[in-house]
Amino acid sequence: MNRLTDREIEVMNLVTSGYDNQEIAKKLRISRNATEACVSSIYKKLDDKNKNLKKIQP
Repeated sequence: MNRLTDREIEVMNLVTSGYDNQEIAKKLRISRNATEACVSSIYKKLDDKNKNLKKIQP
């Protein structure tokens, strides 16, 4: 399994805390597209077919 980058871990922690992509983008001062790409990469790396990150413990 590919390791998550520091940014991906940061984004994953925000997702599991209930933030949506727009809120994450604003909080991290990145574009919404960058946030969405990061979330997509997280799903791919974790092979989370249900896309249910809230079950993952930070």
